[in-house]
Amino acid sequence: MNSSLEPQSDHQRHVGQRLRQVLDALPLPYVDAATAMGVSKQVLRNWMAGDSYPSPYALYRLKLAHGVSTDFLFLGDSGALPHRLAYALQQKSTPAR
Repeated sequence: MNSSLEPQSDHQRHVGQRLRQVLDALPLPYVDAATAMGVSKQVLRNWMAGDSYPSPYALYRLKLAHGVSTDFLFLGDSGALPHRLAYALQQKSTPAR
């Protein structure tokens, strides 16, 4: 986990990238993720693109439905995720041999 402060635009983009990674690792179709978070698919797309930050309440809903930690989304701390989800993320990021 990197503790240095990055510019907001970079952080916002990284949050969006981690949100996309975690939804892909679940695997959770984006339309289902948007429904679970109480937003439209377009809003979710904007968040994943880093156009804006996800709303706190939408993240709360995602946490309750799927165990996705804001520590992972905002800080990159995969240790805050349920083991099965952290493992799935690790498998997706490990190159095939």
